[in-house]
Parts: sequence; C-alpha cells; structure tokens
Amino acid sequence: MATKRKTAKTAKTAKTAKTAKKAPAKRASPKAKKTGKKPAAKKLAPRRAPAKPAKLQKAAPKAKAKAPPPVKAKAPPPVKAKAPPPVKAKAPPPVKAKAPPPVKAKAVAAPAPAKAAKAAKAPYIGHFCWHDLMSTDVPGSLAFYKEVFGWTSTAHDMGPMGTYNMFGASGTDFGGVVPFDQVEGAPSHWMPYVAVADVDATCAKAGKLGGVVCVPPTPIPNVGRFAVVADPLGGTFSPIQLDTTPMRDPLAQPTVGMVAWNELITPDPAKAGAFYTKLLGWKISEMEMASMGTYHVFKLGDRDVAGMMKTPADVPPGARPTWLAYFMVTDVDATTREAQDAGALVQMPPFDVPTVGRCAVIQDPACAVFGLWCPAKK
Repeated sequence: MATKRKTAKTAKTAKTAKTAKKAPAKRASPKAKKTGKKPAAKKLAPRRAPAKPAKLQKAAPKAKAKAPPPVKAKAPPPVKAKAPPPVKAKAPPPVKAKAPPPVKAKAVAAPAPAKAAKAAKAPYIGHFCWHDLMSTDVPGSLAFYKEVFGWTSTAHDMGPMGTYNMFGASGTDFGGVVPFDQVEGAPSHWMPYVAVADVDATCAKAGKLGGVVCVPPTPIPNVGRFAVVADPLGGTFSPIQLDTTPMRDPLAQPTVGMVAWNELITPDPAKAGAFYTKLLGWKISEMEMASMGTYHVFKLGDRDVAGMMKTPADVPPGARPTWLAYFMVTDVDATTREAQDAGALVQMPPFDVPTVGRCAVIQDPACAVFGLWCPAKK
C-alpha cells in the first residue's frame, strides 16, 4: 500500500514537472512551493531568461534603419540645386542680347567688333526675308512649282511641327511649304515674312492699331520667333524675330526664280497704309499707273520695300485682301503657258507696266495666287 502511494506521488510529481516545462515561469513557481521542490523552480527560471535578450535583438535593426535616411536625404538636394541654375542662367541672355545691341550700337562712337557685327543686321529689319506657301495640298504644290519654276525642295523634320519642305532657287533657299487647313473659307496662299526686332512688341502694337494677332509669337527651333498678324482689312503677313542672319539677303538684287516683289491688294489703301506705316516704320510714295490708278510704294529709308494697290473692280466682291508675291522669270508668256499646262488658272494674262516690265497673275492648282515678273529691258 505504501508502495502504491509512493508510486502515485512519484507520478504526480513527474506530471507536475512536465507541466512546468510548458507553462510560463511565473505560474510554475506556486506549484513548486506546494510540492516542496525548489530545485524545479530554479531550473525553470534560467530557461525563461533568454527570452529577454531575444527581444533586445529586435532593437538592433532600428539602429541600422536610422542610418540610411540621412544619407538619402542629403544626397538629392545638392544634385537638384546645382543643375537648374546654369540652364536658366545661360538660356535667356543670348536671346535678349541679340535684339538690343544693334539699337545701342548706333549711339556708341567706337563699338566693339561683336556689336558692330550685330548692327550690320539692322538693315534687314522691316524687309521681307522669307515666304511660305500655306497649301491644302502639299504634294501637289511641290510638284507644280518644281515643274513650272525648276525649284528644288528639301524636307526637314521639325519634330512636333511636322515635316517642312524648303524651296530653293538659284542655289539659295527662300521659302517653303506648310500644310494648311482651310479656316473660315481661306484658300491656300503665300505668306510673306517681315523681319522685326521684337515680335512680341510688334504683335502688341498691331492690336492697338486695329490689327488681329491670328497666331501668337511662336518659337521655331534654330530660327527665331514668328507670329501671324492680320491688318484691319484682313491682309495677313508674318512678323519674325530672327536669331541668325537671314538665309537670303533681303537687300540683294533678285535673281530668276526668287521672289522679286511683294504687293498688297486691298479695298482701302489709305486705311491699310496707315496701319503698316505706324507698325513697321514704312513711308509711302505714290505714282500714277494710268488705267491702273494710283500705285502706292512702301519705302524704308531710300529703299523700296513693297507695293500696294486698290482691289481691281473686276475682282469678285468680298474677296480677301492679300499680299501677292511676284516671282522673277525670263519670259512671262512662256511661264504662263507652262503654268496652265500644269493645271493653273490665269487671273491676269501677261501685261506690260511702263518702266517696270511684263507681269501676269496666276492661281496655282491649290488656289494660291502669285505673280510673274520680267524686268523691263534698259
């Protein structure tokens, strides 16, 4: 009987020890006091002790996590702060510096070579320096003008602006073709460009004089900034502020195939003349042209810049005022026939202008109107 009690007690003690291993140390202590076996509690206490260092090991990564932020936070600022200034600081000066020097150089007694070179560009201001054909049929226009005039054409990728086809004659580029969508009934037409010192100021002044800015000042990569302005009567032209010397000297004598003269056809020469003289600084001289009436000549200094005449009576009412470009040819009659064979319409057959030469007015297959001129023989 004593042996059974001892065995039972031993089994109970073993069961208590087994339970103590699974239970937490704090709950094992009371049982140890009841059984009177203090060594069991001492053995359980050391096993619970490693749990505290295990928690402390998790704090170590926090020390490493604090190190990266200052490294990343300090690195970006100096990179971003140093990059923008040189770009913004260098870009504006060249653009603004090109327009003022020619004006200031005139008042300086002994200008520096650089200023003198820029002052040499001043004579171009106020003169026609480029011509674009705004065409509703670019492929057809290229084919027509190359066949009639023998012009060359070169395609240039203008990025977002698309492909620009440049016209050349006598070895010099003088214009190009621009895709044009008919707006408010406007047909294809030739757009003349006038060199100005400040395109923004020109547009602002045009608005005050009753004109309309159709296209606001817009940059052309590696060329300059241009706009499209309509005079109070609707005649359109493009003021352009060039960054470089014009590809063709506007003051040079015209050669075969090139634009030799520009003429404004308008219903009110007096009103249109007032607009252009105030806007571009031109002067006007008049001359009688017999049956053609009074012919107005725009002048800049002692040079003739362009002409202006009242819209002929036989032109349909409501016709838009337009700037007419005359191309120099060696034989007006022969070129007129060639243009007809290529699909053009003759608006004014060849006619003579005393002391000036022989002329004609043609409408190309895309409806753009232009003139032909052969100088009078001296």
